[in-house]
Amino acid sequence: MKSKHHILISVCLLFLVTACKKTSNPLGLEVQPEYDQLQANVTEVQPVSMYTVYNDSIFSFNSSLKYLGSNQDPAFGRTDVGLYLNANLPVSNLKFGTQAQITSAEIILEASGLEYTGDASTIINYSVYALDSSLSVNRVYLSNNTGLHNTNSVVAAYTGSYSTIEGKVVLRIPVDTVFAGKLMRDTAALVDNTKFQAKYKGFYISCQSTQLNPVSAQGIVTLFDLSTALSGLYLRYKATPGATEESFRFTFTGDASVRFNTVDYKANEGGNYLLTQQIKGDTALGKQNTFLKGLGATIVKVQIPGLKASPDSFFVSVNRAEVIFNIDESFLPATGKYEAPPILTLIPLDQNGKESLGSHSYNVSNLSRYNGKYDSEKKRYVFDIARFVQLVMNGDRKNYGFNLVVADPDISKVVFRDQYQNRVVFHGLNKLDLKPKCNLYYVKMSEL
Repeated sequence: MKSKHHILISVCLLFLVTACKKTSNPLGLEVQPEYDQLQANVTEVQPVSMYTVYNDSIFSFNSSLKYLGSNQDPAFGRTDVGLYLNANLPVSNLKFGTQAQITSAEIILEASGLEYTGDASTIINYSVYALDSSLSVNRVYLSNNTGLHNTNSVVAAYTGSYSTIEGKVVLRIPVDTVFAGKLMRDTAALVDNTKFQAKYKGFYISCQSTQLNPVSAQGIVTLFDLSTALSGLYLRYKATPGATEESFRFTFTGDASVRFNTVDYKANEGGNYLLTQQIKGDTALGKQNTFLKGLGATIVKVQIPGLKASPDSFFVSVNRAEVIFNIDESFLPATGKYEAPPILTLIPLDQNGKESLGSHSYNVSNLSRYNGKYDSEKKRYVFDIARFVQLVMNGDRKNYGFNLVVADPDISKVVFRDQYQNRVVFHGLNKLDLKPKCNLYYVKMSEL
């Protein structure tokens, strides 16, 4: 498995290789050959075909913002998002005293704003398992990696919804006091964080036992901030039988902290027929609708077959290549919070069907024009892939299609597919007025 650092270094190298010099030209004429700085006078509308595919897994990077929960979307089906994390001992030589007694213990996770999907009132079952494998800060974990915990060692459990502490929305999971008492008395493990994590490797929090339905119990997946002053593993205790209760917090942050999500997506558990059949291979149904979901759940395959090299008899100078995807709001349920992703990325594929992250279709100097942001007024996403089309028309690159994914198009961020959980449904080719399309604006020049 590649380390996080190796992946980020590779992304930076791709950027250095592919980045182009920035220009102040507002029309994007820097994508045109130097012999042509004329206004585009030819417009073509190219049809865009799409279909949905299931995505097996994504990298879940080690960051303090992580999702947790279970949700049954009336259109997309069920998604269970688990959380691996380790607790950190923020002091050395921690001693509670020989007479100390546990009164209670709990895990507290603070919600990050109102970033959630589903129904916030749903009752969820949370189970916390002890790990039997250590987590490494030098490793990037895949979202389908669920084999690091002991399924027979439940150290905490809770059935309920969220509460508040000091005005902050939090999830509070009571921890087994036998486990907490053993930890408090383990003086050898409390010498420092290295010894502590060697003995208490971490936890896995899962909600998969929750019974959901798309009508009255849709469930909820929430973004939590593990770096706040509230998030942590708390031991409540009395130093002596008659003493006032005290509290100690093990943090979920620090140099040795590891946090990553697992994602188990099941479209067949309540998902729309058009979605489930496309995932099974009926790509023709993409002409009606396509389904794109964050956290790597689904990808939309896109083909624009009209993009090809221009004839040898003339040069082509591309001014704009505007790809438009219109969303179908009829798939928004009457209840629950299901928002469109704030930004998407259209990634060209290579001859092997792999994503070409170093493509000239986007880079730092081109992001403002490339776009990909959700237009909430017109209910659509627009991309300008003029750089890519110019290469194709020059014969310098072949068009093998694209992946449409939920990710930021910045070359330094596009590999992070675990930052958005939102979902969106697009109109297909059968919707004459709102079908996907590619508007090409270019100049034909006589051969020099």
